[in-house]
Amino acid sequence: MYCVQRFYKKAAAFVLRAVAKHSPELAQSVVDCGALDALVICLEEFDPGVKEAAAWALGYIARHNAGKYVINALISLNTLLSVVTTNYRPLHQ
Repeated sequence: MYCVQRFYKKAAAFVLRAVAKHSPELAQSVVDCGALDALVICLEEFDPGVKEAAAWALGYIARHNAGKYVINALISLNTLLSVVTTNYRPLHQ
């Protein structure tokens, strides 16, 4: 069941990214429909494809005037540190 859900999550995040990237108005529409909470939750998924799709969608939303909502959603769900530490890879010497 998880395998199927991750494909749905990845596809949904991709669609939200495609909508949000075109204009500030469309990015605000994505925020207004309540998609931020779902996208932030997707950042905590095990599957890296789901995380990446959600991060791209949130990035496009943040590029427009709806960025303040992204920051508030990340802070309120306490995932900002999780995103930073998940993507951190120490350099090997």
